[in-house]
Amino acid sequence: MRFGFLDVPQAMVPISTGPIGVPILYREASSLLAVFPVEAAALASLLGGTGLVAVPLFQGRPVVVVAMFDYRDTTIGPYHEAALATFVVPENVALPQRPLLDLVLPSPWRKVGLYIFDLPVTTAVANAAGRELWGLPKFVTEIPISWRGEQFDGAVCAPGSSEPLFSLVGSVGGGGRVPLRALVLYSWLQGELLRTQVDLRGWARAIRGPAMELRVKARMHPMAERLEKLGLDGARPALVQAAPTFRARLNLGQRAYPQPLPSRSEAQKYAA
Repeated sequence: MRFGFLDVPQAMVPISTGPIGVPILYREASSLLAVFPVEAAALASLLGGTGLVAVPLFQGRPVVVVAMFDYRDTTIGPYHEAALATFVVPENVALPQRPLLDLVLPSPWRKVGLYIFDLPVTTAVANAAGRELWGLPKFVTEIPISWRGEQFDGAVCAPGSSEPLFSLVGSVGGGGRVPLRALVLYSWLQGELLRTQVDLRGWARAIRGPAMELRVKARMHPMAERLEKLGLDGARPALVQAAPTFRARLNLGQRAYPQPLPSRSEAQKYAA
């Protein structure tokens, strides 16, 4: 008997909104990831105290990712999500000599992962799960997302309001087809650094220099303040990755470094 990507056992885990199965399974979803080069000093100030160091990925500069997700069918119900994140390694781990190559290694072998500054969602269960099981910086708000052909319109609203904190609008036409690879996330939960693997299946289009712009709107919120500090108001992404449909497994995190890397044979089992 052959088992599919989502045919995995789930453990029931209690959270404040009621028990959920993990890994969380995403049967049908869309995403847009916009990549912005930023100044190292501004980013370093936001990472202060995290025990993590930004990785230069674009012409010697670090980048941040502004991502928007439409999860249409999941084991915790449908919801929208957005993220402000950057690529990092733990302070006690040497920067890889070729960080872009690190990103395409099988995920158990990677040093580079994403650290998330803000992760708004649209449902209470998604908020509780992210905060209580992974230590992710979630908050509940409205996140309108619209795809109309090649036109993308997304925004994150101020909590309790329909006023946008920021908008991300533009064209996502063209680009080359690329396979989605597993993501590695770093987060802090109860004083411990976690390393989480998010398994992905699907394809995306990678679009260089798209006609897209980020605008900061309501400025009296920490997420908007971070976007402004990074110089993203009015910025255009260097690269966009648009995935019209994909599937995912959000696994529980494991204690991060120091820990031994898996053997090559073991790593190949979980190759991204």
